[in-house]
Amino acid sequence: MGGGAHREPRKNALVAALTGANELILERSLRVPLKREVIELPGGLNDMEGESPLDVVKRELLEETGYEATDYQEVATFAEAPGVTDQQIVLHVARNAKKVREPMLGDSEEIAVFTIPIDSVHKFLKQCDVVVDAKVFAALSFLI
Repeated sequence: MGGGAHREPRKNALVAALTGANELILERSLRVPLKREVIELPGGLNDMEGESPLDVVKRELLEETGYEATDYQEVATFAEAPGVTDQQIVLHVARNAKKVREPMLGDSEEIAVFTIPIDSVHKFLKQCDVVVDAKVFAALSFLI
């Protein structure tokens, strides 16, 4: 292994949020590198100074979906794409999410938010007609 200065990898954040009715909150958005729509979990970059991964998931859940949750638990940290980047993902599970407002998306964001009952998620993902981010499948192992 190579030497050199060690720096802490950037830790982005992701949240598997469940509503009080036990529905998983998902997003569907166009991803330019794939030139296709992708189903993903809410989350984002840890790009604000002093912001923790928990701060990121709370902010992104509200901004992207309009939901807030009362109970957050950090469940895992994993490599995002270890052959390409040193970035890591900090995954949280949130429960009792409630819609409190409409999403407040950035100018370049086009996100469709929807919910699926947790007991129907696997069937839905197998039958859907768009790409599913692998992190959705990883998060399901912490929910079921």
